[in-house]
Amino acid sequence: MLAVKSWRWIATVGLTMFLLIFQQLLSETENFVKDGSSVRQPSQSDLSGLNSSSSNDSANPELADDTSKMLTKNRSHHCVVSMVAGSDSRYALGALVLAQSFREHTKRASSIKMILLYDPSYNLSYLDIIRRSGLWDELRVMGPLPGVKSELWPYYYKYNAFRMSNCSRVLWMGSDSLVVKSIDDLFDAPVSPIAGVTDVFFVGLSWKNYRYSVYVNGDMLVFEPSPTHFDKLVQFSKEHPKPFGMGGDYDQAAINSVFELEMRALPWYYSVETNYFLVPWQDLRRVINPLNDSNLDGWNKANQKVLQHFDMWRTMHYAGKFKPWKMQERQTNIVRFLFAPWDNTCHRMISDRSALWRKDAGVIFGKQLLDNICVHIQDISNSKRGNVSGV
Repeated sequence: MLAVKSWRWIATVGLTMFLLIFQQLLSETENFVKDGSSVRQPSQSDLSGLNSSSSNDSANPELADDTSKMLTKNRSHHCVVSMVAGSDSRYALGALVLAQSFREHTKRASSIKMILLYDPSYNLSYLDIIRRSGLWDELRVMGPLPGVKSELWPYYYKYNAFRMSNCSRVLWMGSDSLVVKSIDDLFDAPVSPIAGVTDVFFVGLSWKNYRYSVYVNGDMLVFEPSPTHFDKLVQFSKEHPKPFGMGGDYDQAAINSVFELEMRALPWYYSVETNYFLVPWQDLRRVINPLNDSNLDGWNKANQKVLQHFDMWRTMHYAGKFKPWKMQERQTNIVRFLFAPWDNTCHRMISDRSALWRKDAGVIFGKQLLDNICVHIQDISNSKRGNVSGV
């Protein structure tokens, strides 16, 4: 009972701080938008408080098996890294759509190494269809995590990206993410040693001796790999196998804890979580109690403001249970609006592949799914966005 009350208190404080933060962010919208439509590129002041680092482009990235190798100025590749694991083939489809979206919106994609990590037991037919797509430059099996219980490795496989010693900078994105506008500047922005977008569901969180001034979502990170960072993460997970029992988001908790004093916050538009708009308010009421109408009104107004500035969004993260590859979930205008960019990208990704590849993909992912979801040009006009309170 005490634990439930504690979490309820944390959740209530978190929601209150979320509304305050969004109010502050949205009050500054005019700083980002000119003439009501065109969006300027973020200035250095938008990324204030971040330390700078420099990098070049040329070498091939690879996992550092020798953890004694430290960062050197000779490392020159920028890398985009994601991961597939488990038995659900649709995450493989998500990884393909992510790669397609990155290549479409990134001007220098050809100079950036795209690496997809996979767990040792991953389905070979899924890997084959990914490899044949040509969208990922390299598929690399993830290595063991010394000292961490093997049954917990799937939660912490992301750590492998922190020991890619030949990458001068890594952009980590979850396979349930989508690029909707250029993010080239993330490879030059001052983010040393690590940066991410604040996870508003955990604002105000504290745990043991940790007081998180910035707590970011773990599915969009920009960092400089280092064997030292890898070792610190592994050590933390050995000491805290399941940090504050977050129901599986153990890697996110560990990364925020290890970099508690060094984590940098990127502007919100670099990664917009669709959960902001898709989590039913009545579900939140069951977690955070009591809530009044002003909370609901503030939540909806904040979300509507963010929707109105869709043109500012850089990436979308389909976190939680609402995944764009689930056909049954396109029941409301807001869901269809949020899923349309993914559907359109999926269509282009499939259209660019050979007839034989499309046939084999239909066997793996399901022909009905590809025919009904990966269809071209869904309407994402303002009139179709709907009201978030009607989800």
